[in-house]
Amino acid sequence: MNRVAFIVMLALVVVLGGIAIAMKKKTSEPQQEAARLVRVPTEREREVIVPPCGTGTNVGATKPEALVKTPGTIAFRLKRNNGDRLVLVPRCRASQGAQPSEGVNLPSAAFVLPIGAQVTAGRGGSAQAGTEKVESQLVVPANSPIRTIVITRCLETAQEAKKNATGRTLILDPLRARKDATLAPPC
Repeated sequence: MNRVAFIVMLALVVVLGGIAIAMKKKTSEPQQEAARLVRVPTEREREVIVPPCGTGTNVGATKPEALVKTPGTIAFRLKRNNGDRLVLVPRCRASQGAQPSEGVNLPSAAFVLPIGAQVTAGRGGSAQAGTEKVESQLVVPANSPIRTIVITRCLETAQEAKKNATGRTLILDPLRARKDATLAPPC
């Protein structure tokens, strides 16, 4: 009887150990979403506008004042004298493998990192900022006349983003027609 109990306990340990090992193999790290990083100095107050995905609105031809009124757009002001602020703008969800119908008229998104946060696009194409993967960064130069920054969300698929990641930094220039505004270039 002792032998039977020992064999049953041994078999139970082997089965439970196998289940634990199988479950451990299935656990994976969360998938990181790609994002654009925008570095905004605050020697003056600046407004950031992020339009939604899939509205069909021609962002480049729309005045920022009208773009703010587009449903799903978010706009916020970065207060003066808070140092460089970092804004993460995630890619459109439709570009991450969702159905096309899921990408239409999606509200915009942006995350303002805490004051003093330091993130740069890394060598080799990306860096991390929390759960976001930074593929490139945009910079508003210090003492620029730019007061309004329009940041479009990237529409590349996750595979295209990984392939095209440059880790580069782009300096944003004022628009020709309006020296106090800028439009981030397409991804």
